[in-house]
Amino acid sequence: MSAPAPYRRIDTTDPRRHDLSRPFTLPGAWADDRAVLYDTLLASGTVFSGAAMLLKSPVIAYAGLIVALAHLAGQRPLQKKRESGQGMAGPGGSIVFSLLSVIMLAVQKAMGAPSFEHAVAKATGNAV
Repeated sequence: MSAPAPYRRIDTTDPRRHDLSRPFTLPGAWADDRAVLYDTLLASGTVFSGAAMLLKSPVIAYAGLIVALAHLAGQRPLQKKRESGQGMAGPGGSIVFSLLSVIMLAVQKAMGAPSFEHAVAKATGNAV
């Protein structure tokens, strides 16, 4: 059995300028605690998903999922946690609720449950 290969030696004649390198720093916006209107609007993804469940409309459920994913993409990871009892109301909660609404609507569609339009037509006596 052969002996393990020795570690590669570092070449000291490297032409790159090590004296000009600087350490990596995270973007300052990640730690920003100011409320942004964009984040507030994207937090309405749970409202989209709730409306989709009430109206049995998959289009609204898909829109809620897209808004929840945009909320996750715009999240600032180093922002201090708010102590106002936020719970799961962040982007993770929006995505979970949006996925649940899409899954529940798919299950209802597979089982043959009537849609909102059928229920309104039946209540008003109009034919669909």
